[in-house]
Amino acid sequence: MPPVPSQPALLPLYTTRFECARERCPDTCCSGWKVTVDRAAYERFNALPPSPVRNKMVAALERCEPATDRDFAWIRPARGSLSCPLLVGGLCSAHTALGPDVLANGCASYPRFTRSLADELSMGMSLSCPEAARLALLAPDAFEFLEGELAVREGSIQAVGLPFGMSPEAAQEVRAFCLDLVRAREVAPWARLALLGLFCEQLTARVTTGRGADVPGLLASFRGELTRPGVRVALDEVASNPAAQFELCTALLRSGSGAPPSPVQERVLEAVSAGLGGESASEQTLARYEQGLTRLPEALAAAPYLLENYLLNEVFREAFPFDRETPTAHFVDLAARFCVLRLFLAARCVEGPLPTPAELVETVHVFCRRFQHDPAFVNDARAAFHARGWHEMGPLLPVLRA
Repeated sequence: MPPVPSQPALLPLYTTRFECARERCPDTCCSGWKVTVDRAAYERFNALPPSPVRNKMVAALERCEPATDRDFAWIRPARGSLSCPLLVGGLCSAHTALGPDVLANGCASYPRFTRSLADELSMGMSLSCPEAARLALLAPDAFEFLEGELAVREGSIQAVGLPFGMSPEAAQEVRAFCLDLVRAREVAPWARLALLGLFCEQLTARVTTGRGADVPGLLASFRGELTRPGVRVALDEVASNPAAQFELCTALLRSGSGAPPSPVQERVLEAVSAGLGGESASEQTLARYEQGLTRLPEALAAAPYLLENYLLNEVFREAFPFDRETPTAHFVDLAARFCVLRLFLAARCVEGPLPTPAELVETVHVFCRRFQHDPAFVNDARAAFHARGWHEMGPLLPVLRA
């Protein structure tokens, strides 16, 4: 491959500290997933001169049905294993023997996700990577942003389209405003998410009716509302509905990855199940969930940026709220993930010693690994929210409230 030119990009500070844990990784990205290969990489592999590594790779490749340029083939795991056959001692033998240029786009870029919005690049990371999760969730300065130089393949950049009628400048202002809402530490994380949803609801009303040019006025109006006590007083008066939260989340847990869990995933999933007292919904398990919610703030006191940084990471990484058909649809996806993640964290707080910051980070990582990349979970969550009327903010607020 020709050298990849560097381009200016917006980066959270934690991404500049990232270095693959390699053989020390407790949950390698080469295991437990269907690893796909783009068409160009498939052709590169087959054009390489014969060697043990090249021959092993070509033998493991199987064409996707249907095949696209992005997902042209996939790598069959080693026999009797969940791992890519090229994983040796925690390291990719193709990378070691042939260099990074030979890798497929996904293998070369993960856990990095690069998006282009209005011709401006931004790069975040998936917290399904244990090391990325540790760096992003615990550091107080993880989400200081900087302009950096990024060498990224064109095939690894996801272009995000602008809603009709919105200028590039307005889109970037919306992104910045959404990040500011998530940082509003004078209110609880659930309330920040609620404010984000209320804003997305109003933004959707404009962009779906061709009024994208009105967005600067909406931003000014919403900022003005936030300086008045009315909105926050109204949120304070929202009554939580833990029964609805619990019913939703336990139903969605069945939508997660069907792949056998790795040892770290199995340990966390067992801890979550034990915290809830079993998998079936009942008054007893609901009471345990409520007990965990009560103790969760004490656990989070030792990791005070964890929930905020999780939300910041998802909002930034996904070019929120522009990476779905509407801003509200994007918000519903984010809200569903937040609710299920909160159940995971609460389940680890039900009884006994509170989880350490490292255990909380591990819980986020496993949640992301098992659910966040799973299309079945995403589709089931959307359907569940719509069936309950939770794609509208009024009915959703009690579900968001802790």
